[in-house]
Amino acid sequence: MNNALIINSIGCGMCVTSCARGVYEYNYENKKSKVVNPTN
Repeated sequence: MNNALIINSIGCGMCVTSCARGVYEYNYENKKSKVVNPTN
């Protein structure tokens, strides 16, 4: 469902820091953001 967002991630982490709803989580090993709570 939200895979396009993960694939297009450039690894900057801005979505994680700017989203106050806790939708994203940053994976430091892959240097990519991941959707963890899409319904928030």
